[in-house]
Amino acid sequence: MGERPPSRLDVGPAADPAQQATRASRARAPERAGVSKQTVYGHFGGKESLFAAVVGAVRESAAPPADPGPILDPADLHGSLVRFVERMLVRTQDPQVAALRRLVIGELGTRPELRDLWNADGPSRLLDALAAELTALTAEGVLDVPDPRLAARQVVGLWTFEGNDRSRYGVDPLTAADRREIAEGVAGLVLRAYRR
Repeated sequence: MGERPPSRLDVGPAADPAQQATRASRARAPERAGVSKQTVYGHFGGKESLFAAVVGAVRESAAPPADPGPILDPADLHGSLVRFVERMLVRTQDPQVAALRRLVIGELGTRPELRDLWNADGPSRLLDALAAELTALTAEGVLDVPDPRLAARQVVGLWTFEGNDRSRYGVDPLTAADRREIAEGVAGLVLRAYRR
């Protein structure tokens, strides 16, 4: 049997054209700003600190508020969950956030710590708030959620997957109709699973 030529899987991520393009674009950023890489890195204390600052700034612009207030209205569970998911889709599918998400995903193979940096604070606050409301609604007999933290993660996972998939990770912006359809689907599925 003859030897087969190496495939992309054999060569690894260094041969991935998308990663090469991302690295090339990052390399040209200081040039476009009219400064040297060393000036930029020096200002931030190094390459990793610069990347952390960019991730932090963009993540903060899209993060849910520290206290998101009531998420679910017991008198209008479906409507309140739809409105909540629509608001989260607007934040998480923002063009800057989507572009940075794509960059972080592309860098995870060489910088796995970026996942923790990307997820710091915002998602955990949101999960805590949603889980607390699911717990309260279960105690009130409105819902039956055996594991509120898991259910909160699943709600976030549903809109995150649908938003990223339909927008091709933010390449094609979602319309208001897209966001409504995703939110209606998430609310319908969640309430069918957990409503008493």
